[in-house]
Amino acid sequence: MSKITTNTNNESREWKPWEKNLFRFFFIFLVIQIIPIDWKFYKELFSINWLHLHFHDLFKLTKYQPQFFSDNQIAEWGIGGFANWVVFIVIAAVGAVIWGKADAQRKEYTKLYYWLRVLVRYRLAFVLVTYGFIKFFPLQMPYPSLSNLLTNYGDYFAWKIYFQTVGIAPKYESFLGFVEILAAFLLFNRKTVTFGVGLIFGFLGNVAVANGFYDIGEQALSTFIVLLATFLFVYDIPRLYDLLIKETPAYANKFIPKFTDSRLRNARKGLKIAFLAFVVLFAYKAYDNYTNDPYKIPHTPGLSKAFGYYNVKEFVLNKD
Repeated sequence: MSKITTNTNNESREWKPWEKNLFRFFFIFLVIQIIPIDWKFYKELFSINWLHLHFHDLFKLTKYQPQFFSDNQIAEWGIGGFANWVVFIVIAAVGAVIWGKADAQRKEYTKLYYWLRVLVRYRLAFVLVTYGFIKFFPLQMPYPSLSNLLTNYGDYFAWKIYFQTVGIAPKYESFLGFVEILAAFLLFNRKTVTFGVGLIFGFLGNVAVANGFYDIGEQALSTFIVLLATFLFVYDIPRLYDLLIKETPAYANKFIPKFTDSRLRNARKGLKIAFLAFVVLFAYKAYDNYTNDPYKIPHTPGLSKAFGYYNVKEFVLNKD
């Protein structure tokens, strides 16, 4: 289906045993988290009202991560979304052992490594685009309402303090979103992946730390994003070491795919068009929500004939 050529660096050398074992482990570990295998993903997909599409419908799909444990179990154990990672690690370790025994004569996984990097690049690009646009149009952390500004600082949860601090500077939040969108498009092009990964480390690394310290609730996802970026960066370490440390010539493109099959070329072009179409659709839906419904507050009627702001001292519901 495709023809692969390499430059003079001889990328098709025979891999060392530890390299093959490590690749098998990470191939399984990453694929089972990237490719939708969880029935709950398809439940979300088929429950979407495509005639009245909301940006949050697409946002939830791009945040997809398979879950073996319910949210109640995770909350009870107190170890967050990383509980699922234990299962992923066990599956990947067992699968790597079985794969190694069944494919012991294999000398290298150069082509498969390339396609895994493609999968990781697109997975990262999709999630970065969605998070980027909900910051570019300040939806994730909207400008604090008057009731929030009148709330005592000590009454806030930690994540609320973080959201209010960023939300009160909408232009800064838009800039953060632009950085994420730029990183996504740099990952979209094979030749600029290194620059995209650099932006992710500088920006998303900080986000992952903030998620942990402020208990925002996206620790597993943000850490997974950084992990994917690290996986992509590993490929560039040898040539960056040659260029920056040894100060010797380094080749920018070690692995150059040539698609000789017309069906594969058309499929590749179709995937790129689909990604760009998704970007346009999500950007439009995010902008529409920002202009018409920017605040995360209920739209159902509250107290009849009530208006203004109140300092509530006592709240009674069902005589309680």
